[in-house]
Amino acid sequence: MVQPTAAVPQSCSLTFNVSSFSRKQAKIVDRALTHWQAARLLTDVQRDPLRAALPVSLFDWGRLAKYAFWAALTSILISVSSVLADSALLEMLQELFAWFWQISDLVKIGFFGLIAPGFYSWGLIRRETTPEKHYSNGALMFLGVMMTASAIGFLGRALDTGSGHCSLLFLFAALLYCGLGLWFPSGLIYVFGLLALGGWFGGETGYLSGWGAYYLGMSWPLRFVFFGGALIAASYPLSQWPPRAEFSRPTLALGMLYFFVALWIMSIFGNYSSYEDFFQRHHSLELLPWALLFGIAAAGAIWHGLNFDDGMTRGFGITFLGINLYTRFFEYFWNGLHKASLWFIGAHAERIWNVGCHREH
Repeated sequence: MVQPTAAVPQSCSLTFNVSSFSRKQAKIVDRALTHWQAARLLTDVQRDPLRAALPVSLFDWGRLAKYAFWAALTSILISVSSVLADSALLEMLQELFAWFWQISDLVKIGFFGLIAPGFYSWGLIRRETTPEKHYSNGALMFLGVMMTASAIGFLGRALDTGSGHCSLLFLFAALLYCGLGLWFPSGLIYVFGLLALGGWFGGETGYLSGWGAYYLGMSWPLRFVFFGGALIAASYPLSQWPPRAEFSRPTLALGMLYFFVALWIMSIFGNYSSYEDFFQRHHSLELLPWALLFGIAAAGAIWHGLNFDDGMTRGFGITFLGINLYTRFFEYFWNGLHKASLWFIGAHAERIWNVGCHREH
């Protein structure tokens, strides 16, 4: 428990620099005040005003705003779909798209290339003038991302030589998105940059291998184990860069997602070149080292989360450890397990749970 360096003077006044605490946050602060009082760092006279000053929000309006915003977007999509169902309007839109596709790719690049900065600028201006409208400002940034992707896509069409080296477009998109995300700054744009970087890595290694299953003896999932590990490693120096330290969290999250999903696939299929190869040659014991590595990595994430009080790494570890155990159960035990025994296991688990509840009461 963090302790204050000195007792709070009785005459002090305290103002919280937040609009309100959630109930969970207020309980944490209240436990800290109680601990400091028990350690004789606070008196009753000092603690009670601090406790009374806690601005507790009885309802999470921010979460409601987020859900309402996504519901509104869903309603808009449904409305647009309903409008597009009209045959006359659909025919008119088909003619419009047919005309649009006949336009030069350079014109399309210019069109989307000019609209994208407009959305970015609009989003940045609104972020300064109405910072509380977090989700609608983020939606403008998302529209800018989509317009940028359209411009890059048509740029690829204009420069296409038939070589199949499309990964360069993903690299360009990754550099552009990551650069814009760090410059603005915008975590949303930065995340799209990391996703584009993953597309570049997969496409580039595929191109270098002649679109074969192996590159340097590694299958596609095994490559992304190393790619995810590289992103996880990159999150640390980002956390030590004060102007953009907040970008270490999305880097870590995307890295762990790439890493654990790839490890999960490796624990099921191994480092085989094709499904036919897997079904003809594999033995379940050959995949056991990958399953153990998957479990060790998940346990390591749990240890990190518990040791450093990091909810994200702990959550990733618990989730993928459960996925690993669930997968191994069906892989090794499902076929030989008498299904009626599941009733016995469930009933026994319920009995143990009830005993635990009675002891708590």
